[in-house]
Amino acid sequence: MSIAVNDFAPAPVADPARRTPARRTQVRRPAGNTARPHSGRVDFGPARVGAPAGVHPLPRRRTSHGPSGAIILCAALLTAVVVMGMLGLAHLRAPAPTSFSGPTTVVQVHGGESLSDVAARVAPDSSVGAVVEQIRQLNNLADAAVHPGQTLIAPAAN
Repeated sequence: MSIAVNDFAPAPVADPARRTPARRTQVRRPAGNTARPHSGRVDFGPARVGAPAGVHPLPRRRTSHGPSGAIILCAALLTAVVVMGMLGLAHLRAPAPTSFSGPTTVVQVHGGESLSDVAARVAPDSSVGAVVEQIRQLNNLADAAVHPGQTLIAPAAN
């Protein structure tokens, strides 16, 4: 590979005599006070806005720091209604008073006894079905199932 001498020829240099002088642009300065401020510090604090020293045109509203009296009264009324309703429900669920008003006794169920056997033992002279029903009412029993050692209230024998 051969390198030609003309490939690396220097670029033509402009004649210094023919150069045109560079233009100087003049900086425009504002009219009036052209002095710079004393410091270059910038204050980034809150904006200072002048407010009138007189009375504000709108009256200030009083702000409340707690619940108003009407809200407290409604809450108390609602609480009273709920409590009365719960007491009413408790009264409805309470067992009805027994119709038996005679003397009663406390008995324990022995092993292998049914409620009929207990009724026959505590009131041998009365009807077993009537005594079983009285024992169920006195003890709030849903059915006639009993277990040994259970304490029951039964009508006393005459």
